[in-house]
Amino acid sequence: SIYFSDATENPGSVYHYRADTNTRTAMYTRPAGRLYSFAYTKWNPDLLYYVNANDKYIFSVELDTSGLTEKTIYMHTTYVRDIAFDQSNNLYFSEATGAGGDGKIWRVETATTASLYYTVQLSDVDGFWAGHFTFGPDGSLYLSSGNRIPSSIYHVDMAANTVTDIFYSPSASTTGITFGPEDKMYFADNGSNIYSLDLSTMVDKLVYSDPVKRIQDVGFREIAPVSSIP
Repeated sequence: SIYFSDATENPGSVYHYRADTNTRTAMYTRPAGRLYSFAYTKWNPDLLYYVNANDKYIFSVELDTSGLTEKTIYMHTTYVRDIAFDQSNNLYFSEATGAGGDGKIWRVETATTASLYYTVQLSDVDGFWAGHFTFGPDGSLYLSSGNRIPSSIYHVDMAANTVTDIFYSPSASTTGITFGPEDKMYFADNGSNIYSLDLSTMVDKLVYSDPVKRIQDVGFREIAPVSSIP
């Protein structure tokens, strides 16, 4: 099962593709506004967080409730581009301007405060970053270029303060990235496709294609061990 968003739709939706039945259904559609990036919480598979990359808010909705009430989780001072949870269930978000300046990743501390976690220097990411990021199974930070061609995926070594280009695509964008089954990375190409990427071989494989969608982000649903629930 793969979940994805379409950046062109208004109102925006999160879709669910089932390979066993070859079907695509809308899991959630906002009452209004676009939906670019999203993340299911690891402690509740029905709790969905998401953002419209061109406003300042992080939203949530609980999918198992009849009302499906959209809630505002956090408001930033500028546009929130992407969100992700780390392995300890901390919520992070990014701000970025493409080639306009260095980007930032923030960790949400309370409903009204966030602390700066990492500054993405454009000199480390070939001069462009649209705000896409995720955390690996070991807690490592990964970045992807975003909506430009050519594009790359980068690994950040926080201890060594280095950024390494681990995957280069000469012909496609790399927007939303996440980790899924067997600890493989998955990424969307800001077009019709979702790929898996085996980090042991750096070989990518097309896993889903939808010619009528412009896929911005990709995600999975999981249930974390009870001991990790905040």
